Amino acid sequence: MNVFILVGWGSKSAGVHGFGENPSTKAQLFNLLHSIRTVARVPLILLNVITILIKLVLG
Repeated sequence: MNVFILVGWGSKSAGVHGFGENPSTKAQLFNLLHSIRTVARVPLILLNVITILIKLVLG
């Protein structure tokens, strides 16, 4: 289950704003966290694979 949904920060709760309107702080923070999760996914997978391989080799 997604932690953001549990605290009420799901993608549906961020809201859609019209052109020229400033999004709320909550919406901006949600968008930042979502972007970080999207960008960091592949490097974290690679880091986990490397860590597992090192632990297997070194014991």
